Amino acid sequence: MRLKLWKQVLLSLLLPTFIASAIILYAVYNLSTISNRINFIEIADDINIILLELRRYEKNIILFKEEENIKKFYEYLQELELKVHAAENEIREEINKLEYKPLLSDIKTYKESVDSLISSVKTEQKLEEDIRPLGRIIENKAASKATALDLRRYEKNYIIYREQKAVDKLHQIAKELVRTQPELSVPVRNYMKAFDSLVGIEFLKENSVEKIRHSGRAIEKATKEFSRKKRGAIDKTISTSKKLLVGSFIFLIVSTCIVGCLLSTNVVKTLNTVEKSFGRLKDGDFTQGIDLNTYRAPEEITSFVKTYNQTIDKLGASRAELEHTLKKLEDANKELVEKQDELVEAKKLTAMRLLASEIAHEINNPLSSLTIFLRMFYEDMKTDDAKKEALELMLNEVSRCQSLIRELADFAKKEPMKFKEINPAELIREAAGIVREQNRDCNINLDYSLNSLPEKAMLDPVLIYQALVNILINAYQFTPCDGRIDIEGYTEGNTMTILIRDTGTGINEKNLPYIFEPFFSTRKEIGGSGLGLAITKKIIERHNGSIQVESKLDKETVFKIKLPVEQI
Repeated sequence: MRLKLWKQVLLSLLLPTFIASAIILYAVYNLSTISNRINFIEIADDINIILLELRRYEKNIILFKEEENIKKFYEYLQELELKVHAAENEIREEINKLEYKPLLSDIKTYKESVDSLISSVKTEQKLEEDIRPLGRIIENKAASKATALDLRRYEKNYIIYREQKAVDKLHQIAKELVRTQPELSVPVRNYMKAFDSLVGIEFLKENSVEKIRHSGRAIEKATKEFSRKKRGAIDKTISTSKKLLVGSFIFLIVSTCIVGCLLSTNVVKTLNTVEKSFGRLKDGDFTQGIDLNTYRAPEEITSFVKTYNQTIDKLGASRAELEHTLKKLEDANKELVEKQDELVEAKKLTAMRLLASEIAHEINNPLSSLTIFLRMFYEDMKTDDAKKEALELMLNEVSRCQSLIRELADFAKKEPMKFKEINPAELIREAAGIVREQNRDCNINLDYSLNSLPEKAMLDPVLIYQALVNILINAYQFTPCDGRIDIEGYTEGNTMTILIRDTGTGINEKNLPYIFEPFFSTRKEIGGSGLGLAITKKIIERHNGSIQVESKLDKETVFKIKLPVEQI
């Protein structure tokens, strides 16, 4: 079984391409994990930044004891807890590297220590406010103002500088005041009780501050360690992905070269055989074809050889196709000649209209004068005059000539259209009524179906009336007295259609293409001019409409008129 060349290449490259693709996908997957790790590094950096802000407000609370610093401190502490909880899953993945619970414990210790510190600060502020009035009482009641002032001075030194020496001095002065003035024992005792409480609070503050610093350093160390490990993991992933990508490309290039060499060897052998065969064809040897059975040629080359061997057989078919093309060209030339004949006919029609106009103008006046004089002679003759019958025949012939000239004039002239908004159904009924009155001696059944026509349409009522009369006159002339004429109308969009159907003798099929041509008539022996339907067609076309005729000999004839409701 021979395979196409592209299939051989595809099968040969499928395995190395699959392996290289798998390696590349693995490398891409590793790279895709970097984004998540970077996100958590950003969280860790945010935690460190928040922690720095906490440490800053922690020191502000210790130094300045302002309520605004406490509020900001708790806001950053809440944000720290949210960030740590957001990174919970990533932190838990770091088994034996970072413990999540100790981190939460450190945060909890940090929070509790700060709460204790803030409580101590508030208690300290209250004690400092209590000590001042107690000191003033002693200062006011002390006999030795200098000793009392020393007491207050060491009090302020401790409050401001937290000197342990000031505590010892203050105790000595208090004992001295009680010894010299026993009546001050109660104020001094209250004063020293508040002061000793203040000293005790300072110890609690220092203990809380130490815990805060220890837990803060532990949190900071944990987050920095977490960030460092994640950055190390990212660097390792990038390095591994680079190696995998480079290795996969090298593997793919090497495997492609090997497969290319194997395939090219087989293809080159096949092409050498084809080249020899073309050499024989060049020398004029058409008897020996190309035989590739000795080689495992790809299907593309085998297909080429089969096509070449079939080429000569198809030369005959190509010649037949060429002859067919020549025949089509002859037909096209014939059609062109027919179109040219139609153009000549159109020019002849134009010349005929010009001639008809000139004839109507030059002959109509003499015929009118002739009619007047013949009518005078006819009226002056006696009833029994033998020449009166001949004169009557002359009058009839002159009248027929005048009628023919009027039709010629109507056919030749092209007056401007006078569009009006009219009811088409009423116009049809009026035209049909006139023609029926002219043929009242013949009892032909006339039926209308005009309800589907529009109530108003833009038409030239005079010209459309004339066109309808011409068609109806033909219908009456060719329909027997017991026949039927049906007039139907309907509307589709902006187009209204009028059908005039009679059950007359019909029109011979060979005459149908010519009935709208000027001077063509099948009833010239009874005075037909052949201009009525030609004038009708011209009127319909000037309304941007169309007229068609269908006829079955000895059965019926149908005229189909299409007119626009609104002229564009």
